[in-house]
Amino acid sequence: MSELLLEEKRGLLDEHSAHLQRLMPRENGKVSLGSRFHMTLEQAQHGNSIAQYNVGVMYRNGDGIRKNTAEALKWFVKAGKQGVAEALYNLAVMYEHGEGIGQDCDSAVEYYFEAAHLGCPPAQFTVGYMYEAGRGVPQNESKALHWYLKSAEQGFANACVNLGIMNIQGRGGPRNVDEAERWLSVAAEQGDAFAQYNLGILFGQEKSNPDQEAKWTLMAADQGLVEAQFAIAEMFRNGTGLAQNQEEAAAWYKKAADHGHRHAQFNMALCYLRGLGVTEDAQAAFTYFMNAAEQGDRIAQRNVAAMLETGLGIAQDKQLALEWYEKAAHQGDAIAREKIDSDDKQPRPLT
Repeated sequence: MSELLLEEKRGLLDEHSAHLQRLMPRENGKVSLGSRFHMTLEQAQHGNSIAQYNVGVMYRNGDGIRKNTAEALKWFVKAGKQGVAEALYNLAVMYEHGEGIGQDCDSAVEYYFEAAHLGCPPAQFTVGYMYEAGRGVPQNESKALHWYLKSAEQGFANACVNLGIMNIQGRGGPRNVDEAERWLSVAAEQGDAFAQYNLGILFGQEKSNPDQEAKWTLMAADQGLVEAQFAIAEMFRNGTGLAQNQEEAAAWYKKAADHGHRHAQFNMALCYLRGLGVTEDAQAAFTYFMNAAEQGDRIAQRNVAAMLETGLGIAQDKQLALEWYEKAAHQGDAIAREKIDSDDKQPRPLT
């Protein structure tokens, strides 16, 4: 069964680029970065709050001027005093991470709340996340839901994802699958891979709609979300929402496995061991079992031991095999424990 994924908060906001493009001179159809900075700085010095914010962004990014986080902080403060919510949000992020100033989590919390109350969507999302996780404030899921909703109503994808998941789980309020679908769909339509993956889970587990489950999961997998890649592999293997296709299953297992997904590594090993969708290759099977074993998969550990014991796909090494049996047994694997304790020297079959 696939597991829901929560989004965490993102970093600093970017500048109001469209506003700047209207103000700056162009060179060969493009804005000159140096000219853009100096003209924006002039406006900022005359008290233009948006220009002050943009100067802060340009200093922080090194856009048309040498990067200078202390100067960025100074201009964000000026813009924040004039009520630019995005500036307050960026101040919060910089205080949280100690960027351009000593780390000060209390000030970060204050700025997040100021920005959130002024309607900044990522700040509202962050305040929601703070309440959900109990970071900087007492944990309160109803308040988390409240702030996620405010952010989601402005289309902020991260908030839509977390709001959807909380509705599925009935946290912070009554369980509401239809509301969950609504908000996950908003973010999924924006191309958010987390939303697409979670929407796929919703259709599979709550709506019994394997076609929609496959559609949205495949979208997330195509964007490189490892959990979705593994889920798509399972669908191809089992013929759930997609025509059964062992070659496609193996291809998706491999993508997820090569990105470190433990279960995909195990299943990829089985594909190579049994010739499912790929040419049978014991050496490759051993490699993938070893990858999963090193991540703590006890059955993979036992299979590594069995292959070392028999010399299947790897040079025979009974002492090393015993070490891997012991690792699996230490995690409660009964077959590995029986192998160690038994006088029977016949190797156990691979699982």
